[in-house]
Amino acid sequence: MAALLAERDSRAVVQAWFQGMNPQLEDLAPARLLHDGDTDEAARQVLAAARAFAATG
Repeated sequence: MAALLAERDSRAVVQAWFQGMNPQLEDLAPARLLHDGDTDEAARQVLAAARAFAATG
């Protein structure tokens, strides 16, 4: 996921994306969801959000 985002944005942006609230993840930070959520489902949701973020801009 980080590599997908790093193709388009700086390390600082990728770090902020993982730590910031994400509306596609019900305002949870991707890192928090990966830490606290069901591993497979959380990974699927975060990957979808990362793909959407990478597709914008």
